[in-house]
Amino acid sequence: MTFIAESFLITGLFIFGGLLTLILGSYLILFFMSHRWAYRHKKERENWPKVRDQDYPAVALIVPACNEQAVIKNTLRSLLALDYPNLSVWVVDDGSQDQTFANIASAYPLCTVQPMVRKVLSGVRPLEVFQSQTEPRLFVIKKPNSGKADSINSALQFIPTKLFAICDADSEVMPHALKFLAHPFLTETQVKKTVAVGALIRVNNKSSSHLVKFQRLEYLRAFFAGRLAWNFLENIYMISGAFGVYDTESALKVGGIPTDSRTEDLDFCFRLHRYHLEHEIPYRMLFYPDTLIATHVPEKLAVLERQRWRWHRGLIETLWMHKSIFLKPQYETFGTLVQFFLWICEGLSSLIEVGAFVFLVACAVLGIFSWGVVLKVFIIGLILAWIINTYVLLFIASVRPEEMLPKFWKDLVFAVALENFIYRPWVSWIRIQALFPSKKHPKNWRVHLQNQGVDQR
Repeated sequence: MTFIAESFLITGLFIFGGLLTLILGSYLILFFMSHRWAYRHKKERENWPKVRDQDYPAVALIVPACNEQAVIKNTLRSLLALDYPNLSVWVVDDGSQDQTFANIASAYPLCTVQPMVRKVLSGVRPLEVFQSQTEPRLFVIKKPNSGKADSINSALQFIPTKLFAICDADSEVMPHALKFLAHPFLTETQVKKTVAVGALIRVNNKSSSHLVKFQRLEYLRAFFAGRLAWNFLENIYMISGAFGVYDTESALKVGGIPTDSRTEDLDFCFRLHRYHLEHEIPYRMLFYPDTLIATHVPEKLAVLERQRWRWHRGLIETLWMHKSIFLKPQYETFGTLVQFFLWICEGLSSLIEVGAFVFLVACAVLGIFSWGVVLKVFIIGLILAWIINTYVLLFIASVRPEEMLPKFWKDLVFAVALENFIYRPWVSWIRIQALFPSKKHPKNWRVHLQNQGVDQR
């Protein structure tokens, strides 16, 4: 072996071997923390005191809606029927071009009202506010189209309650969801203030297409093997936009939901973290797996590609926007461990994986080692991935067995077996593309479900 070839091999092994070991080790630590938190939470739940209805804090549930005529009636019916004693629902019609507003008005006759503004948020467009004459807990805001973040802010400026929740118009919420998510706000101590609590999101498509199977596995792994672990440090870095509960005062302090972000839910959580750390206010942000929110995922490859590109591009843009906190001790765990994990294990992981594969192929082409070595490394990688996925499924079955219904097992086993041959390489390629700007992907706040090919309720 020549000196150049030897240097190339040593450099590549040091860079890619070290980074891949770091990524794998990080996920193993996350799995351990997930186990620890799940066990501790199970013990704590057994000792939860019974809460009287009058002790639950008031919650305003904000539902941004754009062209949701197919689901809006069912959504409102289910939300107004939630088992929560002090609830108001604020629907924001974001310039819908269909019958969304008309469907609401026909089911719940409306009259114009002028609620008091709690705090004026910048960028909010002109709007009209209505209240239902038959269901006084229901408010409807009608405004020109300006995006999801601005729609939420339009309602947030009027919210008089201690807490508010954000719910997608197509999400299905379990009846006791708000009671579970409100519990951390009831049990917060003088030591730490509860700022936000996220819910478990389950894929609920009627279709059993292969694309849906892969996404179901992906969602389970992300929530149970990822977010549970950050619960151990009370440092959830993101609350899913599909459903979450927030402290209203904290949200207003950071100026509401950011309107200039591709992934406003992630950026909003970053701003909440930064505000409390910079003002030295002890706080916590949590994810509760006890609460189930069902959502619909894309069934068309082109739509999923746009969604995943936006998610990953939004992650990179948000990390770059907040780069000043990277590895700064002032920002504690969020600025050190969380930022390091998001940059290396999420933001750049696909580039590292593909780079390692290209390096191995280059070594084989240059004759540094045989193609058999490349094949062995590839097989070892597949075995490790299968072990991790199998472990995740067994862990979920022990923590929340209702998520592992018999009808899902076959789909999940299929996804585990084939994900690394088909789905994961494709997603990795999308994520690598998302590292670079693209005029092909505008900052649209959502694609209507009919365009996604998602089954309606």
